[in-house]
Amino acid sequence: MKDLSEKKILLIGANGLIGEKVCDALLNLKCNLTLIDILDAKLLNKKIKGLDIIKGEIVKFKKKNLIIPHMGWNTIKIKNTNIVFDQTTDLKDFYFVHSYYFKGVNSKNVTATTKYSNNFPSVVNIGNVYGVQFHPEKSHKEGSKIIKNFIFKS
Repeated sequence: MKDLSEKKILLIGANGLIGEKVCDALLNLKCNLTLIDILDAKLLNKKIKGLDIIKGEIVKFKKKNLIIPHMGWNTIKIKNTNIVFDQTTDLKDFYFVHSYYFKGVNSKNVTATTKYSNNFPSVVNIGNVYGVQFHPEKSHKEGSKIIKNFIFKS
């Protein structure tokens, strides 16, 4: 996996690969990845073998008074800025549809969090691999900005 992360920059959204930028023209590997794929995670107490890029656990929202799936607009809070997610994306709304969230992800890999009952990592990043819990392609102006940052700045 080290070769892939050194050669490509991946933006992985809730439904899979949003975009990729090939840094080495000789490597032209097309992938369809989800956030579960980039995590080496436990899902419902079962070990799901991902690409082992980011370690964590995937758990289902449980509170009785929550509407599940979490569907609609919600705000992200930037924790660690980088070239794709900077302070201009802080406290902006993005479109979410999900029933599960990440838990136990190393804080250095958490780019942004979102509150839905509790705070959960809504953007994870390690090196040139980015994963988002929301749908940037459905998030209008702010989602377009993230995709543009990814394409033009990374």
